[in-house]
Amino acid sequence: VINNLDVFNVYSGKVNYKDICFDFVYDKHELRLIPPSDKKEEVKHWRMQELSKGWYTMGVPLTMEAPYLEGKINETGQSIVFITREGDTIGSYNSVLRVQVFAVILFSTNKKMISRIAFTGPEINAIHSVSQAFSLIYEKEKSEKGIVSVQTTEYEKTTTDKNDFCVNDKVVSVHFSIGRRLSKGIQDTPLKLTSIMVFEFEPTDDYAFVYRLYNIAKQFIQYLCYRKNVVIEAVELSELMDNGKSYICAKMQALDSNQQCEKKPIKDGCYISQRYISGFEGKILSDIASDTIYTRHLPDSYEDNCYNAARFVMITAAFEWEFRRIFPDGVSKRDKKKEAEKQATQVLQELIDDSTGELMNNPG
Repeated sequence: VINNLDVFNVYSGKVNYKDICFDFVYDKHELRLIPPSDKKEEVKHWRMQELSKGWYTMGVPLTMEAPYLEGKINETGQSIVFITREGDTIGSYNSVLRVQVFAVILFSTNKKMISRIAFTGPEINAIHSVSQAFSLIYEKEKSEKGIVSVQTTEYEKTTTDKNDFCVNDKVVSVHFSIGRRLSKGIQDTPLKLTSIMVFEFEPTDDYAFVYRLYNIAKQFIQYLCYRKNVVIEAVELSELMDNGKSYICAKMQALDSNQQCEKKPIKDGCYISQRYISGFEGKILSDIASDTIYTRHLPDSYEDNCYNAARFVMITAAFEWEFRRIFPDGVSKRDKKKEAEKQATQVLQELIDDSTGELMNNPG
């Protein structure tokens, strides 16, 4: 069973960095690495620069040299991965290192090879509507007695075709589906339907790649909803089993994820439904991955979508960016229009050639 990862929990354990096994304490966004006693001087030496033989200066800035750190939690024995950013500055106090963390992957047991990521959230529920996954069976006589039947639709009819896109020279497929969960719990909904956006790829333990896919997925939802404050409630990572099925082995939590859902734009239908981009999901994701699609003009929220001078400039830039990308040679013209423009140009040229350059008096 995978425990829910709470950013307010405190975890301790062991983590490897630069061939040293550190004790770690994780609290919110900060990860503190504590070296063993026999490695403290070596770690302090990382901040020293040799001026001449035998002479050193302290205060050399430390930078993160790994995209992620792998470790094990003392409290549960679970494997954990901290997503960092190469090149970021590392804080330090004596020999204790303070590392900024952007996401955390918590495994059920040992680390696994990831081959599938499933994303869920309120915006995804709307983009691939959960309403298509069930039908109501209404019979007057039974309904008068309080009997109403709900019938779910088969999985195949609520699962979209797979589309491929490329990230870091790796092929990734995307599709949408709808999950069903039944419960007899007193406080639980008897039937819960949840839309899922799924990325599938060759098994990998490159967790920086997994985190990049999360960011691409988030930008994709932002693009379809025309705002940045979208909510991804859960990110489940799966491994591929010998029988060809996927098994959830880890959960990821991005620490920059927005937790407050903006319900009004979802209720008002302010998003692009999956059916309108069917077959082109991979193309849009490829453009996002290659940074060829313009998203800088997206407002932070639906309420911030006001049209002032700054917004006008950003939207104009977005239009020009997309226009040049789609029509690098300009908009093609029909033959009839080209011929009409040619004739008009010839007439104007003849008038220019016949002109004496003098202003004609109006005979009236």
